[in-house]
Amino acid sequence: MKNNVSKLFLLLMMISLVVNIGCKKKNEGIDITDGTWAFSLETAEDSPVVIYDFRGNLQQGCVYYSQECRGPYTVSGDIVNFTVNHYGSDNSLYLYTYSGFLGDYNHMSGSFYVSYPDGSTVSGTFTAER
Repeated sequence: MKNNVSKLFLLLMMISLVVNIGCKKKNEGIDITDGTWAFSLETAEDSPVVIYDFRGNLQQGCVYYSQECRGPYTVSGDIVNFTVNHYGSDNSLYLYTYSGFLGDYNHMSGSFYVSYPDGSTVSGTFTAER
Protein backbone atom coordinates (compact mmCIF):
# COMPACT_ATOMS: atom_id res chain seq x y z
CA MET A 1 0.00 0.00 0.00
CA LYS A 2 2.74 2.44 1.01
CA ASN A 3 4.66 1.63 -2.19
CA ASN A 4 1.57 2.36 -4.33
CA VAL A 5 1.03 5.71 -2.60
CA SER A 6 4.68 6.63 -3.27
CA LYS A 7 4.34 5.68 -6.94
CA LEU A 8 1.12 7.69 -7.26
CA PHE A 9 2.76 10.70 -5.61
CA LEU A 10 5.74 10.52 -8.00
CA LEU A 11 3.41 10.18 -11.00
CA LEU A 12 1.41 13.24 -9.92
CA MET A 13 4.62 15.23 -9.40
CA MET A 14 5.82 14.33 -12.91
CA ILE A 15 2.48 15.29 -14.47
CA SER A 16 2.53 18.58 -12.58
CA LEU A 17 6.03 19.39 -13.83
CA VAL A 18 5.15 18.57 -17.44
CA VAL A 19 1.99 20.69 -17.33
CA ASN A 20 3.81 23.57 -15.64
CA ILE A 21 6.69 23.55 -18.13
CA GLY A 22 4.24 23.42 -21.04
CA CYS A 23 2.29 26.42 -19.73
CA LYS A 24 5.40 28.49 -19.23
CA LYS A 25 6.68 27.76 -22.74
CA LYS A 26 3.34 28.80 -24.22
CA ASN A 27 3.63 32.38 -22.93
CA GLU A 28 7.39 32.98 -22.65
CA GLY A 29 7.44 34.91 -25.92
CA ILE A 30 4.52 37.27 -25.20
CA ASP A 31 5.69 40.85 -25.56
CA ILE A 32 3.59 43.04 -23.25
CA THR A 33 5.27 46.13 -24.75
CA ASP A 34 3.43 45.63 -28.05
CA GLY A 35 0.49 48.02 -27.57
CA THR A 36 -1.50 49.82 -24.91
CA TRP A 37 -3.37 47.93 -22.18
CA ALA A 38 -6.76 48.93 -20.71
CA PHE A 39 -7.03 47.73 -17.10
CA SER A 40 -10.47 47.28 -15.56
CA LEU A 41 -10.02 47.39 -11.79
CA GLU A 42 -12.58 46.02 -9.32
CA THR A 43 -12.69 46.83 -5.62
CA ALA A 44 -15.60 46.73 -3.19
CA GLU A 45 -16.07 50.48 -3.68
CA ASP A 46 -14.98 51.34 -7.22
CA SER A 47 -14.34 50.02 -10.74
CA PRO A 48 -12.10 52.42 -12.63
CA VAL A 49 -10.40 51.79 -15.96
CA VAL A 50 -6.77 52.86 -16.37
CA ILE A 51 -4.52 52.76 -19.43
CA TYR A 52 -0.91 51.56 -19.11
CA ASP A 53 1.92 51.13 -21.60
CA PHE A 54 4.80 48.78 -20.87
CA ARG A 55 8.16 49.84 -22.29
CA GLY A 56 11.19 47.61 -22.08
CA ASN A 57 11.78 44.02 -23.12
CA LEU A 58 10.17 40.60 -22.62
CA GLN A 59 11.38 40.33 -19.02
CA GLN A 60 11.44 43.84 -17.52
CA GLY A 61 10.97 47.53 -18.06
CA CYS A 62 8.88 50.48 -17.01
CA VAL A 63 5.12 50.99 -16.76
CA TYR A 64 3.96 54.26 -18.32
CA TYR A 65 0.86 56.19 -17.31
CA SER A 66 0.11 59.58 -18.88
CA GLN A 67 3.39 59.38 -20.81
CA GLU A 68 5.47 59.09 -17.62
CA CYS A 69 7.38 56.12 -16.23
CA ARG A 70 5.53 55.29 -13.01
CA GLY A 71 7.17 52.05 -11.89
CA PRO A 72 8.91 48.80 -12.88
CA TYR A 73 7.46 45.61 -14.36
CA THR A 74 8.77 42.05 -14.58
CA VAL A 75 7.54 39.11 -16.65
CA SER A 76 8.52 35.51 -15.94
CA GLY A 77 6.78 32.95 -18.13
CA ASP A 78 3.11 33.84 -17.81
CA ILE A 79 3.48 35.77 -14.53
CA VAL A 80 3.45 39.59 -14.59
CA ASN A 81 4.30 41.79 -11.59
CA PHE A 82 4.47 45.57 -11.53
CA THR A 83 3.98 48.67 -9.43
CA VAL A 84 2.59 52.03 -10.46
CA ASN A 85 2.84 55.33 -8.60
CA HIS A 86 -0.28 57.48 -8.91
CA TYR A 87 -0.46 60.93 -7.38
CA GLY A 88 -3.52 62.52 -5.80
CA SER A 89 -4.64 66.11 -6.39
CA ASP A 90 -2.58 67.15 -3.35
CA ASN A 91 0.51 65.31 -4.74
CA SER A 92 0.14 62.49 -2.20
CA LEU A 93 1.42 59.11 -3.40
CA TYR A 94 -0.83 56.09 -4.03
CA LEU A 95 1.18 52.93 -4.77
CA TYR A 96 -0.60 50.29 -6.88
CA THR A 97 0.97 46.81 -6.75
CA TYR A 98 -0.20 44.28 -9.36
CA SER A 99 0.34 40.54 -9.71
CA GLY A 100 -1.22 38.67 -12.61
CA PHE A 101 -1.10 36.11 -15.37
CA LEU A 102 -0.98 36.41 -19.14
CA GLY A 103 -3.94 34.44 -20.48
CA ASP A 104 -2.86 34.99 -24.08
CA TYR A 105 -1.30 37.69 -26.23
CA ASN A 106 -4.10 40.22 -25.58
CA HIS A 107 -5.36 39.35 -22.08
CA MET A 108 -4.08 39.34 -18.52
CA SER A 109 -5.80 39.16 -15.16
CA GLY A 110 -4.91 39.06 -11.52
CA SER A 111 -5.08 40.95 -8.26
CA PHE A 112 -3.80 44.26 -6.98
CA TYR A 113 -3.70 46.37 -3.88
CA VAL A 114 -3.40 50.09 -3.32
CA SER A 115 -1.30 51.58 -0.53
CA TYR A 116 -2.79 54.92 0.49
CA PRO A 117 -0.78 57.83 1.91
CA ASP A 118 -2.34 57.29 5.36
CA GLY A 119 -1.01 53.70 5.47
CA SER A 120 -4.31 51.94 4.71
CA THR A 121 -4.71 49.53 1.80
CA VAL A 122 -7.48 48.39 -0.52
CA SER A 123 -7.32 45.23 -2.60
CA GLY A 124 -9.11 44.10 -5.71
CA THR A 125 -8.89 42.23 -8.98
CA PHE A 126 -8.16 43.31 -12.53
CA THR A 127 -8.63 42.22 -16.11
CA ALA A 128 -6.71 43.83 -18.93
CA GLU A 129 -6.91 43.86 -22.73
CA ARG A 130 -4.90 45.47 -25.45
